[in-house]
Amino acid sequence: MKHNGLMIPHTASAQLDGAQELKCTHLPSADLLYFHTKYIVCSSYAYSSCKNRDSTSYMPSARNASSFLIAADAKKSSLKIILLRGTSRLAALLLCAIVVLSLLTACGSTNRPSDTVTTDSTPSGDTAPISTSTAPVSTVVSPDEWQRFETSFVGPFDTVTQLILFAENEVAFERYCDQAKEELWRYHEWFTIYDDPTTGENLKTVNDRAGTPVTCPSEILDLIELGIQDYHGSNGRVNIAMGAVLSLWHDTRVSANAAETEQEKKNVRLPSDAALHKAVKHTDIEDVVVDREAGTILLRNPAMSIDVGAIAKGYAAEQVALHLKESGLTSAILNVGGNVRTIGGNIATGQPWKVGIRDPKDLSGQSILGVVASTDLSVVTSGHYERFFTLEGRTYSHIIDPDTLYPADYCESVSILAQDSATADLLSTVLMLLTIEEGKSLLENFPGCDALWVDGDEITMTEGFRAVYQEKN
Repeated sequence: MKHNGLMIPHTASAQLDGAQELKCTHLPSADLLYFHTKYIVCSSYAYSSCKNRDSTSYMPSARNASSFLIAADAKKSSLKIILLRGTSRLAALLLCAIVVLSLLTACGSTNRPSDTVTTDSTPSGDTAPISTSTAPVSTVVSPDEWQRFETSFVGPFDTVTQLILFAENEVAFERYCDQAKEELWRYHEWFTIYDDPTTGENLKTVNDRAGTPVTCPSEILDLIELGIQDYHGSNGRVNIAMGAVLSLWHDTRVSANAAETEQEKKNVRLPSDAALHKAVKHTDIEDVVVDREAGTILLRNPAMSIDVGAIAKGYAAEQVALHLKESGLTSAILNVGGNVRTIGGNIATGQPWKVGIRDPKDLSGQSILGVVASTDLSVVTSGHYERFFTLEGRTYSHIIDPDTLYPADYCESVSILAQDSATADLLSTVLMLLTIEEGKSLLENFPGCDALWVDGDEITMTEGFRAVYQEKN
């Protein structure tokens, strides 16, 4: 990290509400700090935690980290360093101690406005990482009532979840945080098709027992019924019964991304047309049967399987947000791997929350096209920069066109603004499988939903999206 000309080794631990928290791997020497602070006056605006590498573990980076901090709150604490004129070694050391204790890590950035999160789903591969969490960050808004807290954790839905909220105190914050984390893990275990459940049944169980009714929790029944409804609402563009086809592309993506040597890369092959056409015969949505009275799900075709990747994360984010509101939370942002759901507005500013729309051309995930004002809304972006793989110089998306059975190639990204995250998640995928004009036509069936498309250098948006969108300066 370069701070006013001083290089400080660091690792990025999280990106929250437009601010990155950095944890320094080690501090610069006293001589270096003395030389640096002799000629500057520095103000510290952003929370940071500089610790020795051996003291406290840090959060794994969710994306390629940038080498800058974003000032989180310019109204907060300011450290002024009085210039030294003497040459006393003792005075220099005392000055260095003040700098270290004041956590000298804050610098300005122009990438994202403060109070902004980004609709950046942060894929972490196809294996769930170990769950960790950062220490809560608190900023006093009103000493007598509300405090601002933020945290992040890794694990549910194999991604990073960010939670920014205002609560009465840290006890309330921890309660909301624990609730969100526990619920997301529960939905993750129910909806995963890769891992066996620790108790009861999940969607992997349903796939493993295709041909036989499987008793499932009501939440799984709800999701599958939603998936069937979404199939018809999307005119068949999103089909949760396409597991047999999607698994072929999943396996290829895993192999391609795991290949390191030239020989390993040469061994990776795209799914054959024969395999794809054989698999598509086992994708009839009518063979997915939900029996509410019996509490079961039946896949009538033993060779078929379910894949809910296009709808599960959004559905879970929406349910968790609703439950947090029922528990008393009134001002928050829940960002589940790019599925952003705002609760109320930002009570500190009296304005809507700001949600950044990622620039799909920047694979590092650090640049945004603009921000959307969001109060009690969901903003979700899908793009080809997610879960892609490259083979023989060509990049393949994770979104598969049901007509061609190959990765879609209509536009680079689509952002959706909707009342709930489940609908936004669905539409962000559907519109990646349609032309812009076809997408606009489909949106007419979803009142209150708006979209932004990025296709090369062209940005297209509906009037409703334009009304709450502010382009990056």
